[in-house]
Amino acid sequence: MEKKRFLRSRLVYLILGAVYLLVIIAATVYSLTIYVERLPVAELPPQGAVDGVCVPLEYVRELPDGGWVVDTVKRTEGPWGNRYVISQVRAESVYPVEGDESKVRFYALSETSDPIVARCSAETYDGMEVRLQAG
Repeated sequence: MEKKRFLRSRLVYLILGAVYLLVIIAATVYSLTIYVERLPVAELPPQGAVDGVCVPLEYVRELPDGGWVVDTVKRTEGPWGNRYVISQVRAESVYPVEGDESKVRFYALSETSDPIVARCSAETYDGMEVRLQAG
């Protein structure tokens, strides 16, 4: 009787362990495929488009309260590899570049080394997770 009870409890633990393993495998497959494919796409600018604090005007957005914002992307460690998260850099004013009206000086960028986002497939906000695409 004791031996049967021991074998039954062993079988229950084995089944619970197998179910747990299947859940972990399913979560990993989901996070590496379906979840990543559903993330908005953030496009990085071509090489040389951003020169220090000089940014093309099309990458800068004016806010309703009169400030300006540029989206940057930070790489962080996630549970299944790297995650890319939008970080918004805000400035109260921008200054035009002499001789090039398509660029502005965005001095708030001097405090960060993160790459700038050229375009995003969805409206961005601080902390938004995205997929990267080279420009």
